Amino acid sequence: MSRELLSKPLVHAEHLVNLEIDTPEVPIAVNLGERAMALAAIMEYLNKANQVRGSRRQLEHGGGAMKKRYGDHAKTVQRGAEKNRDELREGFKSGINTLIAADALRANGVDEADVEVAHISMQAALNREFGTGKAYARDRHAVVTRAEKGDGK
Repeated sequence: MSRELLSKPLVHAEHLVNLEIDTPEVPIAVNLGERAMALAAIMEYLNKANQVRGSRRQLEHGGGAMKKRYGDHAKTVQRGAEKNRDELREGFKSGINTLIAADALRANGVDEADVEVAHISMQAALNREFGTGKAYARDRHAVVTRAEKGDGK
């Protein structure tokens, strides 16, 4: 999935057709405000996950900036960052459900297995484009800003 798809004003069920999901004839759309909030939660989680990954790598290789900044408390700070990331995970999952319009798909008779495939596919696309080591925080912030503006640019 490209950034173009994420910057579309609406996420419609027809975007899921390439996933071989039986979607209803009536297009299912996501409210722009809900979409912006979903993207904000997703990008917040991905930012924290990226931060945790980077600090973990530092600790695995002698501590680097983590050890310099936090001294003997570096591992404690790392555990706190991991806890914070884990607390954001539900918002990440919920955000994906919003982007794929999971509730609307279910309400229109789409099989639960197909909704799950859509969720997994969206998560994979987001991770591929914006996941840890794939994008900078500024890139993720730009996605949220475009969504909040609602113009997709």
